[in-house]
Amino acid sequence: MWWCVLFVAWSSLSAALSLDRGFVKRAVDAARPSVCVVTPSGVRNTTFRGSGVVVRCGERVGVLTAAHVAMPGWRLEVMFDGVAAAATVVGREPESDLAFLEVEGLGAREPLQFRDADLGEFAIALGYPGVAKEALAATLGVVSTATPDLLLADAAVAPGMSGGPLVDADGAVLGITTRLAMPLGGSSVPAAACLRFLEGLPREAASTTSGAATTYKVVLFNDPFNTRSRVEQVLGDAGLRPADASRAMREAHQTGQGLVREFANEARDAADDLCLRLRAADLLVEVIALTTDEEETTTARVR
Repeated sequence: MWWCVLFVAWSSLSAALSLDRGFVKRAVDAARPSVCVVTPSGVRNTTFRGSGVVVRCGERVGVLTAAHVAMPGWRLEVMFDGVAAAATVVGREPESDLAFLEVEGLGAREPLQFRDADLGEFAIALGYPGVAKEALAATLGVVSTATPDLLLADAAVAPGMSGGPLVDADGAVLGITTRLAMPLGGSSVPAAACLRFLEGLPREAASTTSGAATTYKVVLFNDPFNTRSRVEQVLGDAGLRPADASRAMREAHQTGQGLVREFANEARDAADDLCLRLRAADLLVEVIALTTDEEETTTARVR
């Protein structure tokens, strides 16, 4: 009997020693060019760091990240290989904690493919935790839960890796890291949920000149850093009547966002200009486009 136990132990040891550990490097090499730093900037130069990955959404190619990284009203910048570019939110879904970004000058970055994870397979978490400036982190783990709505793996993750991909041995995206609450590893939005989110976005980005958007709304978001009197003063200086400034502030406080001003389709530049002026005065604002076909609102590109 003892020789059977010895044989099994030796077989297990041989299998472990023969494991091709180079697959981690190959996966990282395949995915690295498509993983980026996402830096949001808010009121009074408040900033933090997240990660993102290049994916395809219909005919568009952009960056998928976590919604809590692409916060409403915050300016967004992505960085590939030390080169920064402005980004804007095309769609945001707080429920799934996903956001899709349009990036200026994305170039020929290859979008990664999605694949459903298998329970027990290896998974590699990629992202930029900020431990070393612009250094990509890659950690290996095992998928412990794989459902259409939840993906758990014990690959170590740290702040700054939110929005980054969890990939397989070939560099395909198994999910997007969103929460770091586990003692080891984190929670990810699985590939199936990511695809549902992307498929639900409008076909045309609001920033295009396709004419799909009929109106542009400058929206104010609730901000704990500014006092009500200061916000109303800034809005008044921008041309709002006192009653309209007070209403926008009240809506932002009560519902999270308030309408500052609405512009017709041909006045898109005026909406962008007002948004930039209010941001320069440290208000959390965003331009949102209302499409004509599906009556859905999506964030538009801020110049």
